[in-house]
Amino acid sequence: MKRILAFILAAALMLCACGGEPPTVKLSIDSESVTPTGLSYTVTLEGNGKLSFKANDYYLEHNEGGAWSEVQGSSDTQADAETAVEIEEGSAIESIDWTSVYGELAGGIYKLHLYVTVDGEVKNLTCDFEIIGVQAE
Repeated sequence: MKRILAFILAAALMLCACGGEPPTVKLSIDSESVTPTGLSYTVTLEGNGKLSFKANDYYLEHNEGGAWSEVQGSSDTQADAETAVEIEEGSAIESIDWTSVYGELAGGIYKLHLYVTVDGEVKNLTCDFEIIGVQAE
């Protein structure tokens, strides 16, 4: 009887360990890094899982009068030519220089969309940021 109870307890513990919560993924932008030509961002993986992304697999939207519209670029970001960033826990800090795609952006509210893959599932992470326009003196 003790062996059966020990087996049931061991099986229950294994099921709990394997069936945990899915990992949480967060995108944040370093507001001090934001310029009209780029920014730095952090992708954080909380929990058990595997996350991968290409630092330039993104697009931008601009908020004009409360409505979001995609910023039109001059070419693709060429994410396919880039090596993927992979993390299993913790954070990765990356930088974007979008001058070759968008040029220098005007002041305003923008949204960064970054595609990541978490345990085989593609997710679109978003984070708003502001570019402060330069005042003429």
